[in-house]
Amino acid sequence: TTTNAQKNLRATLPDLRHVLGEYLIVSHQEITFNQQLEHWVDFYQLKQVMNSSAGSTEEKFAQFAQLYQGDLLRGLNVANTPEFESWLAQQTQLLHSKIAETLQQWGRLFLEQNAVKEGLAATQILLKLQPWDEAAHRLRMRLFWRGKQRSAALLQYNQCADYLEEELGIE
Repeated sequence: TTTNAQKNLRATLPDLRHVLGEYLIVSHQEITFNQQLEHWVDFYQLKQVMNSSAGSTEEKFAQFAQLYQGDLLRGLNVANTPEFESWLAQQTQLLHSKIAETLQQWGRLFLEQNAVKEGLAATQILLKLQPWDEAAHRLRMRLFWRGKQRSAALLQYNQCADYLEEELGIE
């Protein structure tokens, strides 16, 4: 209930203030994080790496690989919060879309630059996010082929065909 939620917040807020200090801004209407103070958040850094035009693709991918740890707020369970769960699902989907778009772009650049190892790493992450993405499978096959790993390219084709057949019921 709202009464219980307010009671729990009043009990928790002093601990949060003790831990976060000036980073926590509390008003009667909201509690926010003070972004004006110096801070580092992996989510912000990840978005910056994906949006950056500076540096080589290899450097950006290496930074991405260090920062990316899976789904947004993975493992966080907040019971009976449908609005929060809806927001989190929407944010996760937006992040997945941006990551998939970026990895697809980087994978193509790696193929053009003959950077097979990096391209294969990028497409591996991409296919974990979107195993149904035929374009990602094709890109991975081309990278294997470029790297003279013919049997791996054929295996990738079979994995793609099997996934599409089993999960989506299409050839």
